[in-house]
Amino acid sequence: MNLDEFTKQLEVKERIEYTNIAEIGVFNIFDIKDIEVKEFPDKLDPKKTYKKYIGTYGEKRVIIPLSVLEQLKIFNENNFTKFQVSRTGSGLGTNYMVVPIRDV
Repeated sequence: MNLDEFTKQLEVKERIEYTNIAEIGVFNIFDIKDIEVKEFPDKLDPKKTYKKYIGTYGEKRVIIPLSVLEQLKIFNENNFTKFQVSRTGSGLGTNYMVVPIRDV
């Protein structure tokens, strides 16, 4: 089978575009809904999977790293509801910092 024949019979699955939570700016914790845990195959080791926490923010599907969820839990326990997330680094060296925003 050549590439032309292969692509004609290929079933293309719906591709969902995800936005990283650090890209949405200031948000209210109540505006991110429908949080779910999805497992994805590890690109380096196909026998392993990893989890991503994904929610809906308006029309966007948003990836929420576990480290961000842990920080949000602490702030939420102290009655903060508005946040901004900043991201530094890339790949395995990515770090996230959650900044609580006070309403004035």
